[in-house]
Amino acid sequence: MNGFENLRQLYRQYVPLSHYVLLLILLLPVYPVLRHSLTAGNSVFVAGYAHWIREGSVVLGQVLGVDWQGLLNIFLSQTSLDTRFMALWQTLLFLLGVIFFHTSLIKRIVLGIAGLLILYLFNVVRWLVLTSAEVQYVDFSLNLWNGTMVAMLNGLLLAYGFWWWKCNYPLKRLLMGRLQINPPAIRKVIRNLIIVSVLLIIAQWVTYTQAVPLISLLSKGVLSASKLLLSLLGYTTYLSGRYIYTRDAAIFFSDTCAGIELMLIYSSFIAILNGKYKLWFISGGIFIIFLMNVLRISLIMIYLIHNKGNYHLPIDIHDLYTYPVYVVTFFLWAVWIHFFNKTVPSGK
Repeated sequence: MNGFENLRQLYRQYVPLSHYVLLLILLLPVYPVLRHSLTAGNSVFVAGYAHWIREGSVVLGQVLGVDWQGLLNIFLSQTSLDTRFMALWQTLLFLLGVIFFHTSLIKRIVLGIAGLLILYLFNVVRWLVLTSAEVQYVDFSLNLWNGTMVAMLNGLLLAYGFWWWKCNYPLKRLLMGRLQINPPAIRKVIRNLIIVSVLLIIAQWVTYTQAVPLISLLSKGVLSASKLLLSLLGYTTYLSGRYIYTRDAAIFFSDTCAGIELMLIYSSFIAILNGKYKLWFISGGIFIIFLMNVLRISLIMIYLIHNKGNYHLPIDIHDLYTYPVYVVTFFLWAVWIHFFNKTVPSGK
């Protein structure tokens, strides 16, 4: 009983930080199931939201003079509006920020509704841009436009996060009071987070637009290594473009699955700190993340081979496997901080 009371007192002492920790503890175990249920191809949520995005695109197209009947024909027959064009994770981050925003309930509700409308309008505009090109026979790269618009959205989300931090006075008081973290240290952390976030946005833009061949080479490297590992385990697989397949099963490997964003976050965290052997530790960590990606693809392929290409599990292995990757990344960070990160004295 005393242990529970001590835990409750500790929780109260570090509010609002303890709120965020509790929310993460509650969300992380259910996130794979929740994400799979929301983004499944037969999900009612996905179908309904896609319908409203199409309707909004048609209305906006009529206002702007785009052939709305041509848009409808594309929506009905040629183009599939799936979760890649719904900004789901950006919406989730925005809503989490609204929940923990330090203001009245009414203002949070108004902010939440306004933000959801902005995200909806973004999806409508993006879908109109990507589909009106086919209607009006405009020749431009869909990947380039989509990646650029996603980068713009993430930039707005970064600005929202900075504004959220500036307005979160209770969290600032906690950090500078009970936790005794001085303002210069907080400013350095915020600066480093912004730098990493900007680099992440750039990496995501490169991944979506396929502007740099390095990402494609990395993806093909994961597939080739997976094929080699499967052959060592006694499985015969084949490669064709972005597919690794057998007679009964196939996996499509997108550039967004290559892990370039995690590699960048991992590398940036070490690069902005003081310490030695940075290049060796960054290179070794990237190689470990690469190997875990190879293991993920190989395990999914083995599962599909033994189930004749059918997927029956209630949780997406692709998403579930990100947790071990994150755990390994955090472990590497902990090793770096403990053994190699040395603060340079101010007098030197």
